[in-house]
Amino acid sequence: MNKKSYIIVAIALVLGLIFGYIANSPSIESHNHQGAPLGTEKQIIWTCSMHPQIKMQESGQCPICGMNLIPRSSDRGTNPNAINFNEGEIQQSNIQVIEVGETSAQKTIHLDGKVKVNENNSAVQSAHYAGRIEQLNVQYEGQLIEKGALIAKIYSPELIKAQKELLETVKLKTKNPILYAAAKKKLKSWKISSSQIEAIEKDNKTIDFLPIYSEKTGVVTQLNIELGNYIKKGQKLLKLANLSSVWVELDAYERDLKWLKNGQEVSLKINTGKEVYYSGIITYIDPIINAKYRTAKIRIVLKNKGELKPEMFASGTVEVANSLANVTVIPKSAVLWTGKRSIYYKEIKRHTFIMQEVILGKDLGEYYQVLKGLDKGDRIIKTGTFVVDAAAQLQGKPSMMNQPENKTIKVIQEKSDAAIFNIYLKAAKALQQNNEKHVKMMLGKILDSIPSLKEKFPHLIHQSGDDLKQEFSDFSLYFNSKYQFNQETYLVKCPMSNSDKGGYWISNKPVVDNPYFGGEMKRCGTVQE
Repeated sequence: MNKKSYIIVAIALVLGLIFGYIANSPSIESHNHQGAPLGTEKQIIWTCSMHPQIKMQESGQCPICGMNLIPRSSDRGTNPNAINFNEGEIQQSNIQVIEVGETSAQKTIHLDGKVKVNENNSAVQSAHYAGRIEQLNVQYEGQLIEKGALIAKIYSPELIKAQKELLETVKLKTKNPILYAAAKKKLKSWKISSSQIEAIEKDNKTIDFLPIYSEKTGVVTQLNIELGNYIKKGQKLLKLANLSSVWVELDAYERDLKWLKNGQEVSLKINTGKEVYYSGIITYIDPIINAKYRTAKIRIVLKNKGELKPEMFASGTVEVANSLANVTVIPKSAVLWTGKRSIYYKEIKRHTFIMQEVILGKDLGEYYQVLKGLDKGDRIIKTGTFVVDAAAQLQGKPSMMNQPENKTIKVIQEKSDAAIFNIYLKAAKALQQNNEKHVKMMLGKILDSIPSLKEKFPHLIHQSGDDLKQEFSDFSLYFNSKYQFNQETYLVKCPMSNSDKGGYWISNKPVVDNPYFGGEMKRCGTVQE
């Protein structure tokens, strides 16, 4: 064979080997499906909706709470701070998502209290002369007494003497009418009626046991005498209450008083044993706060046909239309409090949530006004917030108890250090004295000196009342954490201020001098750091 023939044979052999390999090799499909080793299929991980740290290879029950395990979603998202849930987890945990809207800020105030005696209809029956009770017709408290009814008969030596003087002057009334008139006047000053005086003159003898008649109609609420008692002139015998009308006294918390005023209508429910609802008008608001319970009494007057009895429990609601126009609001159930800030969970895509901070304004009953951190149209968790936050904590993601801290601390220049902090102390003192104008003036000086603070708290000096106190607390926390002074400072907290949400302030001494209650409860609080 020549050289050319060898080349042709070699090429033929190579081509034969290639075709033979292709003919005998497995297909692509069989390589992907039939020829794969057993056990390499994607495996389902089972978890608990309440305890997402549980990861099981098979379905069953949670070893912690006993709930049925659910498949864990394989799509855990790309946002490292987001928390993802599958449909089963959402259903099991009752997580409800709503779209944020606006409201006209209607607020419902709930009040509790009791039915009380109308003190304006009460009367005290007193003794007009001294003596001994020989007959008593009132036997017990709660007894109904009609006006003019006989209450008791009294033996009074002093009164018998006065009657005898009258009988002596009757003989001389034509000769000495002045003496006769003086004797009659003396008896009348002791509430002896004209008809009784006429009977004494007509019968020409004294009345040894003088009757006392009721001056009012009412129920006996106090009985201070017994048969045989010696009584003194002016002594209180009994107290009567006319229950044709009653007071309903309700307790209003200090934080709600700004919404209440005389003339407002109150819807009432009173436990009379019947499904009867009442309504009345606020006629009185106590100007003094109960120091222990931080409440004030409000009063409604109701007509009574007998079904309303003093000391019955009562509850009331007042619907208040806020002066605010349409405002962005967040349900209270959506908010978690950390002491330093308020947070909620926002849905960034279906069943995927991320923690966000929100700055709240006025308490609107079931909602809070939103000042910053939330916009109309955002989708947020309304119920199930704690479940989502717990999952975030277990996964080490931002949550109520686990927020990445900003380690940047700005140092105020030494030359302005003492001056600025002294201005802050003056603001705290003015707050304690309820001098809002001076508080805003001092805080304004601080904001003007530190532009970054002014940018952080743009609404600080425009607030008033409880809103100013809440803003002052937030400002104090931030001021303390982001700035340091060349002197010793102490962060102090009162857990009862700002409607029990807590209030912070900074002090230059390790003592508690609370600025939030207008000079009251100065020692309420603890030094935090």
